[in-house]
Amino acid sequence: MMVEKQLTRVAQVRSAELTFSEGILYIRIRPEIELVIADLQEISKASLILTEGKPYCALADARTSPVSSPEVRAFGATQGYSETCLADALLVDSTAMKLTVNFYIAFNKPRIPTRMFTVEAEAILWLKSFLI
Repeated sequence: MMVEKQLTRVAQVRSAELTFSEGILYIRIRPEIELVIADLQEISKASLILTEGKPYCALADARTSPVSSPEVRAFGATQGYSETCLADALLVDSTAMKLTVNFYIAFNKPRIPTRMFTVEAEAILWLKSFLI
């Protein structure tokens, strides 16, 4: 019997470190960064390479409290990380980020299922439900 091993792939971009493992793209946003549309485009390009264009779920760690403009949030909601992203979990830990993410989900209405979490393990469990 042959066992196929899942490789972990990593990429660094200006605004984040991306790690792809077992169908989930972990996006660790750098501390104290102001996200611009070019950052989302760069993350999108890196995600397509890391995932080899296959369907995946994304876990964006926003516990570093990144700043983004309304235009950046609107772009993220319509474009997502890629056409092959199945679901997006946003990890937060501050009241300010909770308010920001709640507003993003309610106002921008992302094109894919998107939820906010404060516990990473719960976010991963939710994302895995999309990886059938």
